[in-house]
Amino acid sequence: NNFSSYSTSKHCKHCERCVFDFDHHCLFVNNCINGTSYRTFFVMLASTMATTLTCVIGNIFLIYNQFKGNKQTIFQIYYGLPSDAVTALALVISLIELACFVAVTHLFCFHCFLVWKNLTTYQYIMQKREHDARSSSTTVLRKASKMSDDSEHSSPSWIPRKIIKFFPRTTRIEMQELSS
Repeated sequence: NNFSSYSTSKHCKHCERCVFDFDHHCLFVNNCINGTSYRTFFVMLASTMATTLTCVIGNIFLIYNQFKGNKQTIFQIYYGLPSDAVTALALVISLIELACFVAVTHLFCFHCFLVWKNLTTYQYIMQKREHDARSSSTTVLRKASKMSDDSEHSSPSWIPRKIIKFFPRTTRIEMQELSS
């Protein structure tokens, strides 16, 4: 077999193929983002952010002009829409575009953070899961330790006494590992 596996390659369950230098599978693009396509993905986020911001600003000017009563819009000239309808439509569209702008900006800032930390999205997710698993198991052990320290004689009947005596020692060991 001539296939060699790299630590950065991963099988994508959405694309049903192995992707070299895997970053993440993007549902919006419906494709895997890897080392070669990441720059294009980053530029797409930046241009989407700029486009939505331009649309929001354009609609704000449209609403401003409608309130000022200076100009007729293309909607009023060609479609005969009343001024209030144009203003309401522009306001609704502006709110939708603003929500999209906030979401895309958040995603863009997240990927700026990943570039700064030199992480792929997949590496970030795996590190976060590992950290959450460690902290949740430590929390469970701390609660069990506190429960056994508070009242060793009045422990719940469903926990065997050997387990209660074991938890405080395990908690101290794990706390030392986490601090170093």
